[in-house]
Amino acid sequence: MTPKPSLDSAASDGASELYVRYGDIPTGYAFDAAYSKPHPTKRC
Repeated sequence: MTPKPSLDSAASDGASELYVRYGDIPTGYAFDAAYSKPHPTKRC
């Protein structure tokens, strides 16, 4: 089974970053996967 994380916000501007790490808490420096497209409009 593959997890499919998603983000949702009522804000109309700004940016979100999504980091995923297997077996530990992800950070901006230690992660296994990250979203690669800047400023997605509706979906990650």
